[in-house]
Amino acid sequence: MDNLFSTASYIATLLPIFIVWIVGVVMCFTYWNTYRKAAMLTLIAIVIEAANALIGVLNVWIPTIMTEMGWTYQQLGTFFAIKGFFHAILNAVAWVLILIAVFKARNTA
Repeated sequence: MDNLFSTASYIATLLPIFIVWIVGVVMCFTYWNTYRKAAMLTLIAIVIEAANALIGVLNVWIPTIMTEMGWTYQQLGTFFAIKGFFHAILNAVAWVLILIAVFKARNTA
């Protein structure tokens, strides 16, 4: 039951950014014909960020499951360090796509 409350709390903290992402997706489809490349890159970045955030829900469940499987705290620490590295890489990729969409993907006036 604690994990369920923790999961709900985690998702609740993500609601503001999910609202922003939903608005971003709507804007991508609204401007698709005008700024196709920028809209596509932004949409991909939003999907990466949303997936990355939802994968974060596993942070609530993983420690319990892995300790029940006999993992040591050192192994858990290593796992979360590696997971954090990939989380940072995905965030960086999403931000690179956003920057390209903002500064490179449009025709100059």
